Amino acid sequence: AVGASEVARALYSGLWAFDGWNQANYVGGEMRDARRDIPRAIHCSMGVVIVRLCFFGCEVGSGFGGLRGVF
Repeated sequence: AVGASEVARALYSGLWAFDGWNQANYVGGEMRDARRDIPRAIHCSMGVVIVRLCFFGCEVGSGFGGLRGVF
C-alpha cells in the first residue's frame, strides 16, 4: 500500500522537476544564443548524469550483487 508520505514525495519531486524546466525559460531569455546553448547544455548535462549514475550504481551495486540492480 502506498502511504501519504510516498504520494507527497512523488508530487513534490514532480513539481520540483517542473520548476527546473520553468526556470529554463527565464535563463534562455538572458542568453545570447539560446537556440544553440540550451540544447548543448541539456545534452552535456544528460551525459554527465548518465555517467555519474552508472558509476554510482556500480559502486553501490557492488555491495548488493554487482550490476544486477543497476541494469
